[in-house]
Amino acid sequence: MKNYSYANRGESLEDSIRTANERYRQHGLAFIHKNATEFKPIRDNKGKIVNCKVEGKATIDFLGRIKGFPLAVEAKNTNDVSIRWDRVEDNQAEDMEIFCREPGTIGLVVVSFSYKRYFAIPWYFWEKAYDLRVRKNDRKTPLAIQAYGTTWDIPTKASFRIDEIPPEFEVDPFDPKITLHYLKRAFMYITPNMQCKKTEN
Repeated sequence: MKNYSYANRGESLEDSIRTANERYRQHGLAFIHKNATEFKPIRDNKGKIVNCKVEGKATIDFLGRIKGFPLAVEAKNTNDVSIRWDRVEDNQAEDMEIFCREPGTIGLVVVSFSYKRYFAIPWYFWEKAYDLRVRKNDRKTPLAIQAYGTTWDIPTKASFRIDEIPPEFEVDPFDPKITLHYLKRAFMYITPNMQCKKTEN
């Protein structure tokens, strides 16, 4: 087993994704950029900037395109053994839903567990679980989601653990060309005729 504790050491999740995005650009595989966060400067009584605060609501972290298809990526790290569905905030979920509404769009939530294990979860799965477990506060109804050739039996609780994630979604942080190759499976979601795969029951 690989020593995940040394993967991307010293980088935040967003930094690791930025590094991967630059590699994707260099290799002509994808073009993805970080959405700028709006900040409001805080000045002292002499007009000098001494601090700043986030202005407005958080939105999707990264936007771009992969082989001509629009792509949205949300990045979430947890230092716990599990992560809650509501780590994607309401307005972020709404933005992802609007973005992914058109056919052929791809949305991903890239999750890091203490910067040791990484997973790229298609938004379709997160959206369905978020709607039931968060919006409807339903922690009892079974939910099996099938899409992109994978079935995920969503846990009947507000969060999920590493061992409850389909192994297909795990990201290799040691890819020799890209390093954190979080788009590896996303390329598999696109057929040769440039139609996005999403087979569901």
